[in-house]
This record gives sequence, C-alpha cells and structure tokens, in this order.
Amino acid sequence: MVSTGAGSDAGTNEERLPWPGVGVWRTPDDASFKEKALRSITGIFREALRKRRTVGAADKTIKAVVIDPALLMEDGHNYSAMLRVKAELEKLGVEHACLASLTADAAVRSIAAPVLPTKGLWWRSAYTHLEFAEHARAMADHLSLALNDQERPSDLLVLPCCDSVQIRAVAEYYGQRSSIPAPHLLIWLLFRPNHLKPTDDPAAAVQIDEYREAFAALKQAIGDDAKIAVYCETAALAAVYKDIIGLEVGVAPCPNLTESGGKASPSTRRAAAKIVALGHANQAKGYHLLPGAVRHVLKSDDDATFFIHGTLQNSDIVDGAAVFGVLSDMGPRVVARNDVLTSKDYQSRLREADLLLLPYDRKIYEARGSGLFNEAREIGIPVIATRGCAFARPAFDEGWGIEIVEWSSAGIAQAILDALDRLPNLSACAAKSARRFHARNVSTLLPEIVGKIRPKDRALRATAVKRGPKTPLLPKAFFSEVYLEDGTSLQGKVPAGKRSSIRSITGKLVETPSTRYCYSVLLGADTKRTRKLSVAGYVLAEIAIEVVSGSVGVAWVDENYQVIDGTERFAPAMADIQHLVVPVLARKVHKLVFRNFTLGDLPASFRILDLRAKTLTPI
Repeated sequence: MVSTGAGSDAGTNEERLPWPGVGVWRTPDDASFKEKALRSITGIFREALRKRRTVGAADKTIKAVVIDPALLMEDGHNYSAMLRVKAELEKLGVEHACLASLTADAAVRSIAAPVLPTKGLWWRSAYTHLEFAEHARAMADHLSLALNDQERPSDLLVLPCCDSVQIRAVAEYYGQRSSIPAPHLLIWLLFRPNHLKPTDDPAAAVQIDEYREAFAALKQAIGDDAKIAVYCETAALAAVYKDIIGLEVGVAPCPNLTESGGKASPSTRRAAAKIVALGHANQAKGYHLLPGAVRHVLKSDDDATFFIHGTLQNSDIVDGAAVFGVLSDMGPRVVARNDVLTSKDYQSRLREADLLLLPYDRKIYEARGSGLFNEAREIGIPVIATRGCAFARPAFDEGWGIEIVEWSSAGIAQAILDALDRLPNLSACAAKSARRFHARNVSTLLPEIVGKIRPKDRALRATAVKRGPKTPLLPKAFFSEVYLEDGTSLQGKVPAGKRSSIRSITGKLVETPSTRYCYSVLLGADTKRTRKLSVAGYVLAEIAIEVVSGSVGVAWVDENYQVIDGTERFAPAMADIQHLVVPVLARKVHKLVFRNFTLGDLPASFRILDLRAKTLTPI
C-alpha cells in the first residue's frame, strides 16, 4: 500500500555515526540534507567523510576501532565499556570508530555502527567445531566489510568482550593483509572457553581447542606477540587462558564508567539500609531465588529496603516476569524494575546502595569476573556474594564482603541479615579498600599501548588506503523489478503483488500490513551482472530510508524467498533519515526485501528516499 505525503524534517544538526557504511543522518530544518540524500547516498557519504577528516592520506593520527558484537542495548556493561573506551581514546587524541551488533537499539546506534552479527559468545548452541567455523566465517565476512570501508587501516583494535569467534575473524582478516603492518590489540576475555562448563569438564575440550586454534592463527597473522595484550578480570581465569593461548594474560577489570567516579563515604547507618541488585536477569545471577530471600528478610528486619533491577530481554531466566511480579507485590520497601536504565540512572542507583547483592551461581562464576563487583570495589560498596565466585575473593579477604554459603533463597536471606548486622564495619572496610585500590585498568592500559605504536607503522598504514578495495557503483537499473505486496504473501512465498518501478515509490509512504515479517516491497536484482563478479565479491545495497512508524527490516532473500543469514538490517521509527548498508555475497544475489519488523500485530510505515548498489571485493 503506497500513499504520497511529505515527511517531517525534525532535527537541528547534521550528524553521522563515526563509521562509513552505516549511519543516521539528522536532517536540518531547511531539509537541504534530505534533498542531498534523494540525489545520492554516495555523495553524502564522501562529503561527510571529508568534513570529518581534515587531513589527507598521509595523516599519521592514530586510528582505533572498538569491536563488540555483544553490544545490543544501552542497558548493561557492554554499553558502559564502550563509552569508557571511547572517553579514554578521546583523552589520548586517538581517532576511533565503534562496531556493535546488527540488532543494536537506537542508543547504541548513536555511538556505534550496527554491523556485527550475533555470533559466538552466548549465541552458540551446538558447541561443535563446525558451529565455531561457521560463526567465525560470518563474523569475518561482516568485519571485513566494516574494516575495508574505513579511510585507512587501524593502528589499534580494542575488543572489550572477546571470544574465540572474534579472534578467529580478526586473524582471518589480517592474515590477508601481510604487506601492511598489523595493528596492536587490546583484548578482554571475560568468560571461560565454554561459559557453561568448567575447564576440566570433557565437554569443554572442543572450545579449548577453538581458542588454541584462534590464537595460533592470530599470532601468525599479527606476526608479533608483543602487539597482542590479553586481560581477564580474575587471576583464576587469566591462569586458565595463559595455558591455552600461549600468551601472557594480565588481570584488569573490563572498562566501566565507575572507574572515573568518586569514592563512597563509609555508611554508619543500620536502619533503612538499601540492598541493591542490578543488571541483566539471567538464571545464573540468582534472580529466581530473590522472592523467597527478600520475603524472609522483610519478615526478620523491619527497616531494610530493596531495589531489584533486572532486564528480561534476551534473558534465560525461567518465568522472569512472574519473578518480578512477585517482588513488585511485596510492598513499599521493595522496588522492582525491568526497564533499561540509562548510564546516569544506573550509576545513581548503584551509588545509593548500602549493600550490593551478587547471588551468582558458583558453577558459572567460579573463575569469571563481575562488572558490578568491579564497580563496587572502585566506589567502596560492601557486597554479598556466593562463596566460590572468584571475583568476590578480594572482598571476602579484605572484610567488606559476606559469603552466601548455600545458593538458595534461605542462604541468600541469611547472608543479607548477617551483612545488615555488620554493616558499619563492612562499609568502613569497603571504603578503605577503595581508597587504596589502584589496579591496572583501561586508563593505564590504553596509554601504554598507544605509546608503543611506531610512527613508521602509522605512516605505512596511512598510505595503504591507496591499495584498498574498490567499490564501484552499479547502475541504477541494477534493481529492475519492484513488487509491492498487499499483505497476502508471507515470508517464503513467491511475491503476488503488483509490479512497479523504483521511481514510482521513491519518497512515497509505504504502509505495511500488521502481520510481522510480511514482505511489503521486493526488489529484483540484475543477477547477470553479479555472476561476473569474483566468488568472494560482495554486493552492497545502500538505502536512505525514513521510518515513520514501527520497525522495518531490509534483507536479501534467496530463490525460495528465505532471508539469507546475516544480511538483514533494521531501522526503527525515528525523526531522521537512516542509512543502511545491506551486504550479500555476489553469488547469492536474488531479491532485496523490505518487511514489517514491529513487535505485536502493528503495521510499519516508511519511505525509501534513495537506493544504490555497489560492489566490493575483499582484500
């Protein structure tokens, strides 16, 4: 369904994401920027790039890229880590770009380009070597497209939430660029090789081999072990990885915003103490045990209060909504929330805590760290944590932590009551520990690594752009067929809608049916032209789109009209022109589809403002 209509040109300034290829254009009041978008995406792209880069190819400014496919939303430590790394790079005068998940929300898209697939980490299911290879290949494909699209090769890569899939992808990319000096890498390994299994479990043997394979390939691709800096958050996990990867592994907390904050003053109050739990409500974090524990504490203590926060999106907790429903019904002394906290709100809630509750499963956290614990240590907040969790050992040893001996509702309740009785002493010990705690962190690590980047290498990388990939535009007739769906055809069915032309729908409002995933616009591509490209070549569809309502997915589909894995990009409703780049292997080109991706039985509406295609052959 198509109707005419002018869109709103909301916005006050021109702004792009710090990465060529994916971005948001905020349109000026006079709509001149939208007019440019209607003329040529590529022209805008180059113009924005020229404005942002004031020096030419001989520029010797240090360039960095921050890579985190687990960065999905504003809530959580991945977002805080990205903000902190960006802030530290800015202090050092390092020009940088950030890469995040394809499914990133609007807040993340404002600081990072959503170009990385949801592969590796906790998106593994089979835990086989074949799955590892498939995930690494997909990650390498997307990473290659992003890194090839920069002005020149990077001097530094920062991977704050890394795993074997990312390492193998980076190794594959730089293994093909032997004539250019390899970058330095700063890597955090936060989880065990198999985050669900102890390292001595035979079921984890495949993942251990994957890490050996990935780091062996990385060392060969980089060519200098001294350029690879690897860190874990606990000494126990660092020891595990040192034996596996054959490199020195240091101990340093993953970047967080609290590191730059002030210290807490010791709490001397016993009455109305606030117990706080924050984060993502995963099963391993013990949220399912909290209703029973909180109920017991409320009966035993007349003054204690609770703030229990946990996001449920992508959570594995069983009946998470029911758990928080029970907590919400416990009266005025318990506040339970599931919403995404802004970084400011998160920091505020954390600093209000008299006690931080970390009732984590020791089977999962026997070696890994905790971002919340690191923040509590920096600020000076006493913690309640499960016995056997490696991250909490300093708190137990230094007298500002209480152990949960039995991982159950009763065990958590008993630990909370013990902590309330000892709160003044716990708080004093926590404050003392915070004052003398000076661990190596991103504030010290980044200057060290930046200082090691040789000017000669920077100069060589600065000229390497001249040997970069060519991305010629394909003719506008590349998309020759346009089908407009009426909502009767669903995913996987041959289009039954009427034929049209790109010109006839450009700038017009397309209203989708309310059925989720239903195709609304299908564009047929010139496969004769793409067959002439190399086997490893890509076709990139560049789209300027204005989403008025709902959310729209844009993807390549195969001959059976099934979405090709890893090709879909998403655009939520916002008062901006959004720029999407949708890549696909040239040999898989068939049709490009626009479909409704709005939650619930709600329609979406959008305007296609411009559409171009170009080719890219990876180096």
